[in-house]
Amino acid sequence: MIRTLAVAVAAGLAAAPLHAAEGGPILSGEHANFSRLVVRIDPTTEWSLETTDGRVTLFIPGKEIAFDAARVFEKIPRTRIGAVTTAIGPEGTSVAVDLTCDCRVSTLFVKGRHLALDVSDRDAVLPAPESLPAPETAEARDLRETAAVEAAEQILLRQIERAAGQGLIELADAGPPAPPQAEAETGADAAAEAESEPAEAPPALPDPAPPARPESDAAPTLPVALTARGVPEAADLAALLEHEQIQATTVFDRERAKALAEMAEPEVAVECLPDDAMDIARWSDGRPPFEQIVDLSSHLLGEFDAPDPATLARLIRIDIRFGLGTEAEATLASFPQDFENRALLLDLARAVEGRPLLPDGPLSAAESCPGAHGLWSAIAGSGPALPDAEHFETIHAAFAELPPDLRALVGPALVARLLDAGRTEAARLIQDTTTRPETAQTSALTIVGARLAAAEGDPQAGIHALSALIEADAAAAPEALVHLARLAADAGLPLPDRHVTDLRAAALQARGAARAADLRLLLAESLAVRGELPDAIAEIRSALIDLPRDPRFAELAVTLLAAADPERVGHAAYAETVLASTTLVSADPASDPARRAIARRLLDLGLPQGAREMIEPAAAREGEAARLLLAESWLRSRESARARDILAGIEGPEAARLTAEALALDGDFAEAGAVLREAGLPEAADDYAWSSGDWPRARDEAAPDPERHAMAEFMVAQTEPEEARPASPDPSTLDAEEAFVEPLPGLERPSLDAARRLLATGRQVEDFVQALLAETPPGGAPAAN
Repeated sequence: MIRTLAVAVAAGLAAAPLHAAEGGPILSGEHANFSRLVVRIDPTTEWSLETTDGRVTLFIPGKEIAFDAARVFEKIPRTRIGAVTTAIGPEGTSVAVDLTCDCRVSTLFVKGRHLALDVSDRDAVLPAPESLPAPETAEARDLRETAAVEAAEQILLRQIERAAGQGLIELADAGPPAPPQAEAETGADAAAEAESEPAEAPPALPDPAPPARPESDAAPTLPVALTARGVPEAADLAALLEHEQIQATTVFDRERAKALAEMAEPEVAVECLPDDAMDIARWSDGRPPFEQIVDLSSHLLGEFDAPDPATLARLIRIDIRFGLGTEAEATLASFPQDFENRALLLDLARAVEGRPLLPDGPLSAAESCPGAHGLWSAIAGSGPALPDAEHFETIHAAFAELPPDLRALVGPALVARLLDAGRTEAARLIQDTTTRPETAQTSALTIVGARLAAAEGDPQAGIHALSALIEADAAAAPEALVHLARLAADAGLPLPDRHVTDLRAAALQARGAARAADLRLLLAESLAVRGELPDAIAEIRSALIDLPRDPRFAELAVTLLAAADPERVGHAAYAETVLASTTLVSADPASDPARRAIARRLLDLGLPQGAREMIEPAAAREGEAARLLLAESWLRSRESARARDILAGIEGPEAARLTAEALALDGDFAEAGAVLREAGLPEAADDYAWSSGDWPRARDEAAPDPERHAMAEFMVAQTEPEEARPASPDPSTLDAEEAFVEPLPGLERPSLDAARRLLATGRQVEDFVQALLAETPPGGAPAAN
């Protein structure tokens, strides 16, 4: 019974496939001319790649694999890939990739467990096809299959021992020994194999036909797969265990695999190449390039037109030395013979012209290496431009050792990468090293020089240099125009009409191309900087129709609406454009700052209803700043009750000020002043002293203003009688304030003197009162002078 159970367990385990941990976060990486997405799936997992208009879908049938695309865009922009979504359904798992460019998509497996999707530009060169291997001989196939079977046997035995040690199966007692012949043939090999590690199995080939077997009525004791491979039949479990063909996965193994899957897999260190392998300055013997190329070409082919590897390598190096990367790559493609550093020379041939590297080249790994390796990785865009200060010293030293003409060729690309990384000082060092021997000024040097000047705080100088380049060099004009528009937009400087026209024409000419979206984004931003907000929003609306899957246009619309200045755009144009563009501002929390800025400007323009419609989605999320703006919009509509309901529970000076306005709108001026004083705003509270009749406070508050002070003094005297002041000898000499408080003459005994005094003070008092009334707005506190 035990023996039968053990055989059943072993056979069942043999049929179970081994799966590596799958799923998890979708990794991403950005390269010069391609963007890469990496998903983890087992190499044996079935998958397909479906391509439709603007979308690529990786479909894995029959499996539920949890992929996480939340952090895809932390390391890549949305220039080629607009969105990545995952879904699990009854038919399987899918990963959909929305493309924002007319790009080529290719796949490859990395390290045997990661499937990489490369979205590359159409002009990126594909890897040269590898030559087919020589046909396998029968003897080589036998050796390979024997090694595979023996390796599988050892793996199986270890797995069964582990399962037995953990109590999952019970091994039977040792049965009768194997036949002597089999023991003699396999004993030595098994002992030797036990001392060595199992060899990596080569690609599987069809199983050979089963050998002829004598007819027998006995039931087979080995799995059919073992018999089909010609392994001698075993009489019992002990013989079966000598042929490992299964893997036992226990509960301990399963939990350990889960824990390992949650841990970050350490990156495999990339070997940094020595500087001698890229000592380009010594690749030329000093003669003109065409003489060296002709000389080497004449000695390239030998007997039977077979190329000499050493001469071929020297010819490739000469092409690279003088910047002929395309010619070097074409020569490599024409002669597939292998030689030392062939892959490195292919990478250098592409890097020297600024073209993207092949994914598996020695310079393509994004690792931090010093010296020449780090230099060419930085130039090619596969490695960091400035990994750290120590490495950059060696990178700069390697750059300084390049010949001047080669520095002028590759220097602009390195300066541009450093500027993109925000390393202005390092970019200046490379730029000065490039132009140190008074190298002829090329278009590329002018462009990066302009960018560098802007990064150092002088955008006007950069814009002037690029404008001159546009006028003088038609070939470089499109690229210079893009950089000029970018510098002007970043500095808030309006483009001249002619450059806006050129930019509009370039965007129209590029429709359907990968760079069309970038040009249209730049055009919209340039129009907004000029104060032409309606035209900028119109351009964005048109682009949203043509490129609906590019999220950058909607994001730019929100940015431009939030940053627009009504004084520059014009009050009417601003209000009309903003009120017609509310649908462009998403209801997501990320748009709340923009909603607050737009609502503030609409309130300042006297458009409370438009401000209210803009701010209500943000206020619904309980944001205090948004609720304050919403309350203010109701106040401007004279809806004090609604404003007070919104302000309930909000503390702070602004909330107190708005609450006081709501109370004053209802006529409760005394409570309005009390709210402000409680909030620590006594000066603001004093403004309501006039309207509430708090004359002592009004008198103290209006001390700097003679007219208001006199009025307050008079009212205090009326409510709090004091000792009567003596009459002035000559009322005609009194100023307005003194005349206002001058005691009236007694009229119980009329006299000419009393009449004269009354007329003299009356003229002053009338002017005084008229001035006070003119300064007091209806229904509110008196306006301060």
